[in-house]
Amino acid sequence: MGLGALAQRLPPLQRLLGSLAPGHPPLAQVANDTENLRSLLLTLVTLLGCPLPAVSPPPGVPPRLAELVAEAPHTVAAVALARLRDCVDAIATRLDGPPAC
Repeated sequence: MGLGALAQRLPPLQRLLGSLAPGHPPLAQVANDTENLRSLLLTLVTLLGCPLPAVSPPPGVPPRLAELVAEAPHTVAAVALARLRDCVDAIATRLDGPPAC
């Protein structure tokens, strides 16, 4: 998976963590850091001359997911953070090799 595609995986996680953030400042900080990481990745993609991924308007949190957030916020946060970690690990692996799209 290319850096642009990995950057596109971050906004849904950011929105989800942001929806969990009220009352949980550490999650708010992770959501902000996720946006900063996405911006840096898109800058790198541009500098490498890679094609930018198509940008679609950000949807809100789906209703069923909003229900899960209300019912089990800690479980949803744990799953979101695990997926974020997987994405960050994939980014790190991609950046450890030679620069490529």
